[in-house]
Amino acid sequence: PGDMPQFDPGMQMAYKSLARLSDAAVKHMIIISDGDPAPPTPATLAAFANSKITVTTVAIGTHGPVEQSVMKNIANKTGGKWYEAKNP
Repeated sequence: PGDMPQFDPGMQMAYKSLARLSDAAVKHMIIISDGDPAPPTPATLAAFANSKITVTTVAIGTHGPVEQSVMKNIANKTGGKWYEAKNP
């Protein structure tokens, strides 16, 4: 319970699982977060992009532009989409 300290461990676990699905037509991950965890490394983002695994991010309760930019960057670097939930 509590805040996830960084995106990398969860994203790397998802990458390993999705990369093994060689016959999947679409490989996609969805992250729902406030954007507070430490951003993923460039290597993690490149692994997703190179394997054509897209990541869509849904920002909920971000604390401002810094966290929003983390979420946008993940989506942009992997070919996914970024959304911000403003109204529950």
